[in-house]
Amino acid sequence: VEYHDLSHLPPQAARAEAEAMLLDRRRAGFNLDSGPLLRSLFLRLDADTLALCWNFHHLLMDGWCIGILIEELFNLYAAQEGMPAAPLPAPFPLIEYERWRARFDADAAKAHWKALLEGFDTPSPVVPQAAQANQAVPRGGEPLTVERALAPDLTASLASVAMANAVTLSALLQAMWAMVLGVENDCRRDVLYGVVVSGRPAELSGVDRAVGLFIQTLPLRVRWSAQTPLAELLADVKELGLLQMRHGYLPLAEIGGRFVDHLLVVENYPFRSPFGADGPRLLEVQGHEKLPYPLGVTIIPGERLGLRFLYDSAAMSRERATGLLERLTAALRAVARNPALCCHELEEAVAAIPGVCAAAPAREATAPAGAAPLAPV
Repeated sequence: VEYHDLSHLPPQAARAEAEAMLLDRRRAGFNLDSGPLLRSLFLRLDADTLALCWNFHHLLMDGWCIGILIEELFNLYAAQEGMPAAPLPAPFPLIEYERWRARFDADAAKAHWKALLEGFDTPSPVVPQAAQANQAVPRGGEPLTVERALAPDLTASLASVAMANAVTLSALLQAMWAMVLGVENDCRRDVLYGVVVSGRPAELSGVDRAVGLFIQTLPLRVRWSAQTPLAELLADVKELGLLQMRHGYLPLAEIGGRFVDHLLVVENYPFRSPFGADGPRLLEVQGHEKLPYPLGVTIIPGERLGLRFLYDSAAMSRERATGLLERLTAALRAVARNPALCCHELEEAVAAIPGVCAAAPAREATAPAGAAPLAPV
């Protein structure tokens, strides 16, 4: 644990110094032999503002745990300051999860994934395999980011479309990304990519409060025809999600990992502040991670739906990442305007946005993830 007081600096200088310190710690990485695998850094920016940085290896915990730990930290602070605070719940006994895993039907899961992937032999990548093999720079450096916050009215329209079709916003986004991926791969109508799921069995009471590594990366295969209505596509993706919840507890390498070259994840972390209007406030949360893939697409729910593309500049140019973001945005706009579209019309909406060549890029200047977002839409 480290503490640094930067409040003597002018506000802009204090934040610049804090960003530099955070970047240094992200670049430091972890030594699995000697540790530590968790580091905490407290930075006082001014008299009223404190920044907390947690650097942790995924071996310890996943992103879902962040909300749990922040909530517990706030509760401990409230109790120390004599404020009303709920007692912390007892830690989730991880042995219960181990017992659940012992009952998990791995054979049925393997049969499900074998059937799902039957006949799929051509990947649908965002980066050509030749470009990945010929990377001039190994992965593991600081990834770059392009991101966008959708306008509140567009976000609300998308939520209404999802609700009208009895699906989650996640399922809607997964279906729209499949449309983009299909157009990007010569208008294929059978695509596969990786999705990150919580890995916390709904039937296991209390596991939503567990701190540890539970997330799973699973292949999502989406198929459609030109005349498939949007409602049918969404129903199919919903059903695939339900089957993932039942069978999605096997290592990715055993269930189609060779077809996955990028990930899509919906960040929906739990957090409840114990403070009222007069107590400390959580002003902002930022996250940075290193990916084993050229691209990670992150969906951030909220009043303004966030779309964040984290990409490896050794395998993908900023123009390419931005082009993919523009095409996903086009699909979302089309659905919001007309939820009765068929898949061919969605493909046309995506294809109307000029594509960007997926060839390996020239080396980009290194910059921290979290670059200035594109204009909201």
